[in-house]
Amino acid sequence: MYDKKASDSIRMRALCSNVNPTALEIIPGIYLGSIKTALSKPLLKQIGITHILCAAKDMNPFFPKVWHNTKFNVN
Repeated sequence: MYDKKASDSIRMRALCSNVNPTALEIIPGIYLGSIKTALSKPLLKQIGITHILCAAKDMNPFFPKVWHNTKFNVN
């Protein structure tokens, strides 16, 4: 079940952290990043992201109209 309050809290903590968004290319064309990376629209566009896989609890896609998203609920 989606919990909007929890999701908003997670997003706000990620945006307020002092960690820069980064994406690690683990194999050609496949990147691994943090929630801060997932919230960085400029970075995602810069590295050419076309699809996003979200593995988290109580989290919906951040930019569903911009990228193809797939979500797996993790407890």
